[in-house]
Amino acid sequence: MTRASDIVKAVGQRIREYRLIPMLLALPLLLAALITGYKVATTTSPQSEDRGTSNVAVRINSVSSNTSNDVKPIGSTRDLPLRIGPLVRPLFAKDSPEAVWVSRVLQQPPSGPLNLSYCCHLLRLYGLDSFRHSRFDSGRAVVGVLTDLKLSEAYFGEPIFFRTRSGIRYRDLGIQKTRTGENHRDICLGSFAELGLPLTTPITGLDESFSLHDLLRDSVENFDIKQEELPWTAVAYALYLAPQTTWTNRYGESFDFNALANTLMDAPFHEASCGGAHLLYALTILRRVNSSTTCLSELVRQTLDKYLLEKARDAVLSQQNQGYWSLDWHATAKKESAAPDRVSPRDSLTARLVATGHLLEWLELLPVELQPSSDVYRRAARWLCAMLGSESQITASDRFCPSIHAICAVRTLIGELGE
Repeated sequence: MTRASDIVKAVGQRIREYRLIPMLLALPLLLAALITGYKVATTTSPQSEDRGTSNVAVRINSVSSNTSNDVKPIGSTRDLPLRIGPLVRPLFAKDSPEAVWVSRVLQQPPSGPLNLSYCCHLLRLYGLDSFRHSRFDSGRAVVGVLTDLKLSEAYFGEPIFFRTRSGIRYRDLGIQKTRTGENHRDICLGSFAELGLPLTTPITGLDESFSLHDLLRDSVENFDIKQEELPWTAVAYALYLAPQTTWTNRYGESFDFNALANTLMDAPFHEASCGGAHLLYALTILRRVNSSTTCLSELVRQTLDKYLLEKARDAVLSQQNQGYWSLDWHATAKKESAAPDRVSPRDSLTARLVATGHLLEWLELLPVELQPSSDVYRRAARWLCAMLGSESQITASDRFCPSIHAICAVRTLIGELGE
């Protein structure tokens, strides 16, 4: 009996051991399921991404990879953007007082705050070339700071871009409450396009490889025709997307350059920044791009020509005898002056500098057949030189934007006369 009971106990022990084996084998699968469930539960939702939380680390770690299957291609984008330059003829000789002024002020860049807007304006003024600055030695160094996470954090004191489900996005000055972010939507993308940077330009410092193509993809995926500001987005799309004429956001909504042009033309100037000059600049870029690679219907192109010609005439009529414009220059248009919610902006030297520099740059970009007389350009340029003639005026930190647009505008009018 004792031997029999021992045998029974031994058999029972073996059975318990064999039952334990499947449980041990199933344990790794159970742990994997728990980990996966935790990741899904903690992934950032699209709604929280759109609200723009300040927790960039969470945002970077939670979004999908840029190489995953849920990222849709933009379409037939070009690597190198189209280049659109001024068409106005030179009015000042290379040894003129205006040329001497430009040469002098370029030796000392206007100072400005530590933010993306200031960096984009430096690129507008110097391109990728070398220049003297307390923090940068060239435009290439500026691009390096704007496209490398560690360099940007060292310069700005906080991350300026982050990874999203769609690609890469710069932080927004208003939504994300960051002091260094974009003050205009897509100002960096538009600046890179005008600078001629290829979409293959790398964006570094993250855990995977990214490029400007990912910045463009995120903009397209989140595009809204009713977004607060369109001009910089329009410039970027015209230079990077054309001859592709349509694009689709992540909600399945499709848009084209006709709709973009019509929306810009319908925008009220009294609600736009810099006296509406950015609206006109973006529309002129669209018109110029359409001349080389068709992206607008003939009806929209004709409507746009009529619109730009009308605005150019308004600018001529509203230019003051001294040569400047006010931010309220467009009030001569009946639609603008009759707007019930319209509030006239305060007139000041800075406001006049903003309006005059921006409008002069726009007029220089117009097709030749839409340009006003050369006297309009000459008087505006000479007024800018007179007002920014002293170093204290040009280096005032609150005037870096109008100063840089003024310098660029006057520089464009210098060259070999009679060319």
